[in-house]
Amino acid sequence: MSLFQKTVLKEFVKAQNQVLVQEAYEKFQAHFGDPTIQQNIKEAKEEQYQEGFLKDLFVGILGYTLFPHEKHNLITEYKNPNDAKKVDAVIVLNEKILAVIELKDTKTIDLKNIELQAFAYKNAHQNCRYVITSNFQKLRFYLDNTLEHEEFDLFNLDLERFKVLYTLLHQRNIAKDLPLDLKQKSIQREQEITLAFYNDYEAFRESLFKNIVHLNRGYDKLLLFQKTQKLLDRIVFMCFAEDKGLLPANLIHTIIKEWETRKEEGDKISLYDRFKAHFGFINDGFRSKKYDIYGYNGGLFAYDEVLDNLRIDDENLRSRSEQLSSYDFDTDIDVNVLGHIFEHSLNELEAKKAELLEDIADEEAGREVKQRSKRKVDGIFYTPLYITNYIIEETLGKLCTEKKKELQLDFVVIDFEKEENRKLILENLQAYQTWLSQVRVLDPACGSGAFLNQVLNYFLKEYTWIENTKKSIPKTEAPKEEKPKQENAFFTPFALPEKKTSEQDFSHQILENNIFGVDINFESVSITKLSLWLRIAQGKRKLNDLSENIKQGNSLIDDPSIDERAFDWKKEFPKAFVNLSGFEGFDLIVGNPPYVRQELLSEAHKKYYEKRYSSVYSGVADLYVYFYAKGLELLKEGGTLGFITPNKWFKTKYGEGLRKILKNLEIEQIVDFFEERVFEDASTEPQIIILKKKLSDNNFYYFAITQVLLEEKEITDFDKKLDNPLIVEKKNFTDTEWIFATGEKQAIFDKISGRNIPFETKPLYEYVNFNIYRGIVTGFNKAFIIDRKTKEQLIKKDARSAELIKPYMMPTDIKKWHLENKNEWFLINTGYNIEISENTYPAIFKYLKKFEKELVARQDKGKTPYNLRACDYYEEFDKPKIIYIYTAVNHYFYYDTEGYYLNNSAYFITNADLFLCAFLNSKVFDFYKRLKFVAYGNAEERGRNKLDYNKMVQVPIPILSLEQKQPFEHKVLELQKLNKGLDNLSQKFLKIIQAEFKPEKINGSLGKWYLLTWEKFQDEIKKQKGQISPKQRFEWIEIFEEKQKEAVSIDTKIQQLEKEIDNLVYKLYDLTEEEIKIVENG
Repeated sequence: MSLFQKTVLKEFVKAQNQVLVQEAYEKFQAHFGDPTIQQNIKEAKEEQYQEGFLKDLFVGILGYTLFPHEKHNLITEYKNPNDAKKVDAVIVLNEKILAVIELKDTKTIDLKNIELQAFAYKNAHQNCRYVITSNFQKLRFYLDNTLEHEEFDLFNLDLERFKVLYTLLHQRNIAKDLPLDLKQKSIQREQEITLAFYNDYEAFRESLFKNIVHLNRGYDKLLLFQKTQKLLDRIVFMCFAEDKGLLPANLIHTIIKEWETRKEEGDKISLYDRFKAHFGFINDGFRSKKYDIYGYNGGLFAYDEVLDNLRIDDENLRSRSEQLSSYDFDTDIDVNVLGHIFEHSLNELEAKKAELLEDIADEEAGREVKQRSKRKVDGIFYTPLYITNYIIEETLGKLCTEKKKELQLDFVVIDFEKEENRKLILENLQAYQTWLSQVRVLDPACGSGAFLNQVLNYFLKEYTWIENTKKSIPKTEAPKEEKPKQENAFFTPFALPEKKTSEQDFSHQILENNIFGVDINFESVSITKLSLWLRIAQGKRKLNDLSENIKQGNSLIDDPSIDERAFDWKKEFPKAFVNLSGFEGFDLIVGNPPYVRQELLSEAHKKYYEKRYSSVYSGVADLYVYFYAKGLELLKEGGTLGFITPNKWFKTKYGEGLRKILKNLEIEQIVDFFEERVFEDASTEPQIIILKKKLSDNNFYYFAITQVLLEEKEITDFDKKLDNPLIVEKKNFTDTEWIFATGEKQAIFDKISGRNIPFETKPLYEYVNFNIYRGIVTGFNKAFIIDRKTKEQLIKKDARSAELIKPYMMPTDIKKWHLENKNEWFLINTGYNIEISENTYPAIFKYLKKFEKELVARQDKGKTPYNLRACDYYEEFDKPKIIYIYTAVNHYFYYDTEGYYLNNSAYFITNADLFLCAFLNSKVFDFYKRLKFVAYGNAEERGRNKLDYNKMVQVPIPILSLEQKQPFEHKVLELQKLNKGLDNLSQKFLKIIQAEFKPEKINGSLGKWYLLTWEKFQDEIKKQKGQISPKQRFEWIEIFEEKQKEAVSIDTKIQQLEKEIDNLVYKLYDLTEEEIKIVENG
């Protein structure tokens, strides 16, 4: 993949001093272009030419000065600061390492083999961002990561490519970080172009579809939507092909101009007829005096009974097609940009399709079309390249690596002087190529083809490696073969090949033999085919007919009575079967299965899944669960599966069946992203799993992604974030959940779970006799939750209002031993059927009437819009209870005796005692919940947990005697008393601060004023635009320090009591000093 955007790169190259570039090129050619020197370099060993290479290229041509010169910027044999290893050379500026250079001789065929070594050197130097590797003939330039690079063949470098080399590597440019600036501007340019093209692409599809429906009334609208997409695919291919030299340049413009000329001459032919004629030319081939068009076939341009008989408005087609054609598909809109656009387009396709159909229905019925707010697109979202790349590298890549090792092809350097070595390598290369041609890869929900394109790229890379390795082996003279007669290849599938095999030959083989995809949406299949065609398209080469490999259908259902898109795998993909013996399966299955919530699945489909996928079925399972079952069914024995899906199946009830199956297979790794925003939707909590379909009780790697990946504009070093993996022992997994923990943590978790402890436990629901409740769902908090001022106004207007106004606590204000912002918020509890009218509660009625529109629209309402939904436990709020927030980084459990109401972001437990409050607030429970409960972020790194009701009720609570509970209860009461005292002291102090210094607000730091120094306290007052005069400073320092001493004394007692509670719980579970350290360190 190209490192830089082509247009931006051209601009940077053009900005170089062309006279100096020409002089440098002539010197370069005189040396590296000399056949004799080339041969000597090929025969030289690494140590013989290493310094000579640096002098010839970097010093002699690219302007560097070699050590020990006083003003040197190039040093050889540079030692790493962390170990004794040496890199061959470094580029320096002001004693900082800017780039590392790793060299091998020409016997190192594939430079990828030294990437790891080179980047290990780079990572040892904090400021280093550039890596240069070379085998004296090929040279690669990397920026920050291995995902992309620029490669130069020094023995065959024309002036244009030399200009790029010069721009990137000249000392002046490296010194001022020009390549970094070039990359940043490339990213910016690509984003701008992508967004602009996406908007034009979507506008074309929308206007084209509406126009086609309007002019072609006799057809089903969904069919017309499919044909609209196909026509758009044809035009996008033409735009791409005319800029890539596959079709005559500016062909679309030519078609339009020819039509306009004929129209002026009185010809009544439509513009679409002219396009259709050219579709036929592109399918079959065409020759004329003006231009020739090669017959690409492939199916995209083949005659289509419906599409080729539609009527389309001339002006619509002219303006929109010209707009798309105006983009430069050679420099700006490459296949990667198109891939991003296609995927984002599909993400919005269903919603967009529904809107368009609704608009058309309104038009046909004579209704006014809704004025929809224009979809504002600020960025294009898609399956990121680093995700598809990682999954393919870890599946197909490892599969190929294992096969190379088996065939002794995993060499970095090899001696070809011996005849037997040459013969063995050639035989093994042929065996590897044969094996490679038989590897079958499937994406069962292929979407826009992101994964399949990456698979294609990987296969191409392997075939290219085979060819390059063959070329590097000295050949013995063989008798000349008689050259076959050359036939006219213009209308034949392929031009007769020359001696060498090109990437295009391999592309066709790969698409025919290796790649398979299915998707339920016609548009997805269409776009996948188009993206693959664009990737392999070459002048005078037939396009593959992808209809046998990329198909539409419901991957999960094979019964047409359940779904008309039912997919019969055996019938549709016979290549995956072995003779008549039955289903062998795919070698590799990869993808990003659709995340469709179970609520959106039809009952008919659910019943089918229950019968067909009974081993993983759950009535509340989301769709992706069944893709695991289908994937394993389609995978051959020993085959590999690599999916990215939500991580909820680790611990949810609906994932139990899936966990039972996967536990017994050979899981290689899991990468858990928690809340990291891999996709546009931040709520999916994705994970990657790589596994083999074979029984195993192996341990595997678990990677917890703790860094915020999308702080960067482009993730380029994803694999570097996968450090310090946890080695997970599957023997610790239960059917109930998967806990990812070390052996030591697992042992502690087992104790807390009630195993191997000297006392009995009860699940929480038994301990409190099922008295665990969720807060109230109002349906519209803005109406029912009011502040103190509103409460007072309502009571002043009508004293009876006080009957319905209840104290309310914001879930975020719940702390361990106290509540913040007490008596600041209130709930209007109108119940399910309390009469709310001008006659009963006139002030509340009038107040709620202001929100009538929203109250009527809500689903959660009571007898009238002014009532709350039905709730059987309103009276429970008035009882003593433990209250806690549902989702948080840190959960606090407060024992409330003042009857606070809560919303549905919090839960409460009645029939609870003070011991339970102490236990839930302990470090032991905090440790337990971070492993037990579903995490929205890496819980061990203080990410959020949600205290799911179904798991919370099962928390094992120690059964203690009244005597054993007493020390806990005393400490809880004392803690509440101390916190009340601290709160009172702090609030009084803050009120005086507000009056004296007038800060704009009391922020978090000022709220904990007693933890600040006097200097820091003054700084915080200034931040809030408060004023402390010199006289006030003198008077107040003594007051501050006196009150601070009093507050710190209370706070110290609180911390001591909390520690005593923790120690009591540690003692209860008989935790060792080492185990206590683990608990306290998270």
